[in-house]
Amino acid sequence: MPPGSCWAGLQDKWGATPMTNEQRGAFKGPPLPDVTAVDSLKMLLNYAMAEGSELGMPVFVGLLRMASLELEKSALRAERHVS
Repeated sequence: MPPGSCWAGLQDKWGATPMTNEQRGAFKGPPLPDVTAVDSLKMLLNYAMAEGSELGMPVFVGLLRMASLELEKSALRAERHVS
């Protein structure tokens, strides 16, 4: 740590000091897959539908299914518009 840092001299019980941003950058994992916002929403809706069905909430699951279908339709429209 830099001497003027508020973390200067800070150590945990094992003697380790907090990492600097440069050190943290060296521990980055593999690159994440290219997931779009639509893919993220699909995963979220699928998870919520599974949870809703497990909790016995058919109306909730039906509404989520309708939202999922609308998401699919809008994604297809956007894809056609871009192509």
